Amino acid sequence: ERAREVCEFVLNDLVPKMDPKNVHNAYVMIYPLLWVMKSQGMSLKARDIMTKFVVDAFNEHFDEGATTATKSTWKPVLILLELSGCEIVEDLDNLVKWALDEEGVNDFLNGAMGGISRDVESILAEICLLLSKLVANDLSLQSQLVSCGLKHAQKSEKVSRPDEGKTGYPNCYNMLKPVLNELQTLNDR
Repeated sequence: ERAREVCEFVLNDLVPKMDPKNVHNAYVMIYPLLWVMKSQGMSLKARDIMTKFVVDAFNEHFDEGATTATKSTWKPVLILLELSGCEIVEDLDNLVKWALDEEGVNDFLNGAMGGISRDVESILAEICLLLSKLVANDLSLQSQLVSCGLKHAQKSEKVSRPDEGKTGYPNCYNMLKPVLNELQTLNDR
């Protein structure tokens, strides 16, 4: 309940007071909230909030070729929120192709996002996991997605797992662990 109150405070009181042109700060402010909302079954609401305060604000205030430090993370985040909240997935073939081809982001940005709450590699791992369930009737494709998801999950684990004198990113690791476990289970079949 407290997490929901904090989300509402940030979204209703803080973010609307921010300069809408400062999309990067808005994204950093709402990024942890997206995962709280997702964990509470509000993935589509989280997607809509990100679209409003980040994607739409960016498109409104900046030219087509403009960029920001975190822009490469937006697509995976939006895809995961969409997949987590929808029963029917449109354009599944293209999503699968994208997921299998996606390389992730550079290590610096991946670590930075993990430090905020969740790294991009863990997001890509969960996308692959969810897609693998949607293509369960195609064992070859499912196997490719599971392998791809494991690759991303293992990369995330190296960065996020706290051990041997390294603090890691405990929140990120806690979100990764069930995804990694399920991918390993599917891979061992």
